[in-house]
Amino acid sequence: MSISVVGDGLLLSQKGDLVIGDGTAEGRLAVGTNGQVLTASSTDSLGVKWIDQPSFTQKYYVIGYSSTTGTVASMSFSSITQTYDDLRLICIARNSATSGGARTFLIRMNDATTGYRWSYDGGGPDGTNYASSDAATSIEADVVVPDSAEQRWGIAIADFIDYTNTTSAKSVIVKAGRVNNQAVNGYRGKVMVVHGILNSTSAITKISVSSNTWAVGSMTQNSTIILLGIKRS
Repeated sequence: MSISVVGDGLLLSQKGDLVIGDGTAEGRLAVGTNGQVLTASSTDSLGVKWIDQPSFTQKYYVIGYSSTTGTVASMSFSSITQTYDDLRLICIARNSATSGGARTFLIRMNDATTGYRWSYDGGGPDGTNYASSDAATSIEADVVVPDSAEQRWGIAIADFIDYTNTTSAKSVIVKAGRVNNQAVNGYRGKVMVVHGILNSTSAITKISVSSNTWAVGSMTQNSTIILLGIKRS
């Protein structure tokens, strides 16, 4: 006995045509236009159809990423593009200190070493409110970077508002915290919010961060900074 296959009656005449089951039989779905995607559609006879890709508005853009391979005094991003509305800096700071004073998270803009002012409410090391002088050398958060064997890393998220503006001072909001391996002073961790200002009308083109000091290496291997550009609309 011999069997000959003459055809199945389906009209797959164009490149990209698909055979789709409609629940009782098979049908032909013609290929869509370039860039279209296939989606489920219960109201169509074959249950699927080609549609244009949905549009979306991206809000966050990665400008830069850096991670240390050894101990450094500071990390920075230079020549920051001026194409966004705001900036967000994420920093994971690590060190191996087993003694010493409180390690702090420090921020500088455009390498300025004076003209900063910053304050926090009830979030400092002793739970009191605090404000810096009008000529502080950096914006400072006191609880981010660990300073003992029980405290190994901290994280800070800093938002630089309207960083391309050239007519007003630069405003920064810092959310900072630490996590302890063991309870220190009764706490496993701590969080604070700092509001800082640099009294300069220059657009921000460089951001530098350090822990505790600008002169001595204090951020150890695998400390990481990520800079994001933000579009508000």
